[in-house]
Amino acid sequence: ATSGESLSDRTLLTWLFGRLRSDDVYNQMSNYPLPEHRSVALSTQASMLYIILYFAPDILHNQQAVMREIVDKHFPDNWVLDVYMGLTVNLVLEWEGFRAARTALNNTFDNVRVVSRKHVQSIPKLCDRALKLLQEGVLVEDYVLDHIPKLMTFLRECNCTLRWMMLHTAAPPIHKKCKQLHDSVMSHNTQLSEVVALLLNTAQLELVLKDMFKSLLERKEEKWNSCQKETGERLLELADVFSGTKPLARVDKNE
Repeated sequence: ATSGESLSDRTLLTWLFGRLRSDDVYNQMSNYPLPEHRSVALSTQASMLYIILYFAPDILHNQQAVMREIVDKHFPDNWVLDVYMGLTVNLVLEWEGFRAARTALNNTFDNVRVVSRKHVQSIPKLCDRALKLLQEGVLVEDYVLDHIPKLMTFLRECNCTLRWMMLHTAAPPIHKKCKQLHDSVMSHNTQLSEVVALLLNTAQLELVLKDMFKSLLERKEEKWNSCQKETGERLLELADVFSGTKPLARVDKNE
């Protein structure tokens, strides 16, 4: 019985590990179509994968190819992980004692300065655009309906940037490599006040759009009936015109 249970446990663990490692379990990739947002799209299952890997220590210690695949897919541009409800872990510290995991993670640190610079430099631009959108008279119904994809893309960019900055600018644990990476992020004249400003502007923009979409959905049937009635009346007017019952220059009555 014990061996059967052990085999069952290993099978379940292998199945879970395979799904979390390879698949888009929560179907988030369609919501984050840009390649640079892939780690955000897979962040929830990446947290689960981080936990499950501790039940397979051989992978963390010895299977470098598997760990390289995991890191390249789930942690190519991030090393601070939000596990659950504000509980964060720094993979540099947590995986220090696992040779394969440590080696795979170290291979991604070459582009730390590039990634951090991109996020830091995008914050002022995102703040400025958010403020422009929040100006009186900009987010009217016609504008929102005509620019839904662009607005959603902008909000996605704001949230991804905020997520990365909030995770990677937090005080690091007492560890030499963690401090070096944190200092590298902060070396780009990172202003935390700008991060807070972007957070507030993004939240306000999301609230405005949410209320507008809610109003549009509530009035959807009323709007549909009104447009349907207007369309019918205009078709009847056209029929009267072409039947000749209503005079119109250069239109002869059909005999």
